[in-house]
This record gives sequence, C-alpha cells and structure tokens, in this order.
Amino acid sequence: MRIYFLQHGFNLPDFGAEEALYESRSLCRFVGIDLGREPVPDETTILNFRHRLERHELGDPLFRSVGEYLRYKPLSDTDRLRNRTKSKVRAKVEQVFGVMKRVFACNQVRYRGLGKKAHALFVLSALTHWYLARRKPGCLA
Repeated sequence: MRIYFLQHGFNLPDFGAEEALYESRSLCRFVGIDLGREPVPDETTILNFRHRLERHELGDPLFRSVGEYLRYKPLSDTDRLRNRTKSKVRAKVEQVFGVMKRVFACNQVRYRGLGKKAHALFVLSALTHWYLARRKPGCLA
C-alpha cells in the first residue's frame, strides 16, 4: 500500500516506483523494504496491485480509513511546536523565491550552464534581499 502512496505522492509510473526504491534508501525505509533481506516488487507486481485496487474501487474506503486513523492520532504539543517552527522558516525561504519569480521575472533556472549563470544568480539573490530589506525600518539608510 505504501508503494501505491509513493506513486501518487511523487507521480511515478510503475517502473519509476521500482527504480526509485532501488535508488533511494529513505523511500525503501518509508515502504518498509530492507534491500539486504528482500527484493523490491517488480513493475508488474506493482501494476497488478494498482489494477486490483482500481477494479474493486477501494480508493474511497482507503481515504476514509486513513482519515479515521489520523483522527485518533492527534499531534503532541512538541510535534505542533516543531511544525509551527518549520512552517515559519519555510515561509521566509519561500518569500525570497516568490520575489525572485514575481518581481525579477526569474521563472526558470536551467541546470545546463548553471556554472556560467552562478554570477547572475548571486546578483539576483542580492537584489531580492535588498528588495525585501526595504520594508524593514532602519535597514536601508
């Protein structure tokens, strides 16, 4: 079932899920497969499992059972505080990239020739920080 969730979460085809499990230790840990003890299911097995779920229309009951499971597993206060801290940091980081995209029209960063564009990316980052700092009093004198 976790491989099925993995496929949906990362938008992987059947053969892609198999390859991802061979390439990523963390995904194997999530799925619960120890490559030293058992092999990864091949793409045909994954395909047959997916077709069986679809044929028996188990999507809705699966959704409901996951909801029930999560309803009875509330987050602890420590987990809530940790999630709140993570979301604050994430919001600050995403704000910088949002400014890069909206204000300076940097919609795409290509991997090919990234070495040549490093200077431009640093300048763009400096401009973005300057743009964000202008809102804070006393930052730009």
